[in-house]
Amino acid sequence: MKYGISALGTLALCLSLNALAQSSNQQGTMVSSAVNCYFVGRAYLNSTGQGQLVGYFTNIKGISGSLFNGSPSEETAFFTFRSDVFSLTPLPVNGDIGLDAVSAGTFNIYYNINPKGDWTNPNTFSEGQLVARFSRSKSLFLQIGPVSEHVLSETLRYSRTFRFNNQTYSFSRLTPDGITLNQFVSNTPLGGTADFPFGLAFAGNGLPF
Repeated sequence: MKYGISALGTLALCLSLNALAQSSNQQGTMVSSAVNCYFVGRAYLNSTGQGQLVGYFTNIKGISGSLFNGSPSEETAFFTFRSDVFSLTPLPVNGDIGLDAVSAGTFNIYYNINPKGDWTNPNTFSEGQLVARFSRSKSLFLQIGPVSEHVLSETLRYSRTFRFNNQTYSFSRLTPDGITLNQFVSNTPLGGTADFPFGLAFAGNGLPF
């Protein structure tokens, strides 16, 4: 199994809150517009080709103020994400490019007023209030040398309004259609969990579609 499978992180994210870009008026109402976001995450994989990804957002265009409760890190991030369990299916290599088909699925975004993210405990990234859910179609994960890339589109399926820094926000206003996520994954293995013993670090950005 290729560690590249961690491309799952791409899913995550994820929600990549990229879609979160927009502006708010005096009443805190969100106005839909082009959006950008940046995120950091971990993909967790096992030897059967299954995995899951979690992470946090560093920036979400349209949401004002720091997205951290203190110094920026996974431990202090207010906005986090977690994907469902996905599967990777190896495809024949193309020259020196490794290929994996990534299954369709979903990923959620959470707002936690008391963040405590811990890479050794994926559950800490799905605590707090569920504020958005996205779905994805099947996609292709590319592994080239020490780095992998995964580009995919996420369609917004659920959105709930929430209050942050005395403003009201909603992903349905920030990114009514969805977002395209660009994820870059290191193929250097890290520690994982009991169910998914292989970990991979990733980071990326999101754009509206």
